[in-house]
Amino acid sequence: MGIRIAAAGDIHSPKYLDLFGEALRRMGKVDLFLLAGDLVYKNDHNQLPSLLEILRRFHRGEVLACFGNEEYLQDRQKYLALGLRWIEDEAVV
Repeated sequence: MGIRIAAAGDIHSPKYLDLFGEALRRMGKVDLFLLAGDLVYKNDHNQLPSLLEILRRFHRGEVLACFGNEEYLQDRQKYLALGLRWIEDEAVV
């Protein structure tokens, strides 16, 4: 019995949101999910709740996220306010 970890990035929501949902549907159960940056298209942080809604349909466990170049630093607080556990230059155990 092991730990299953899944990761996805470059979703650029809404651009690849449907493909992300389809991949989640086929994925099966995982213990930890990493959202690996470029989650939204050109800093459109208003797209992130839709992405998280789709993710939560298939995964109820822990989610970690990291910023990509599409999530602009000047809006960092807006991303942090969405309740994800963002990792920045750190290790998580």
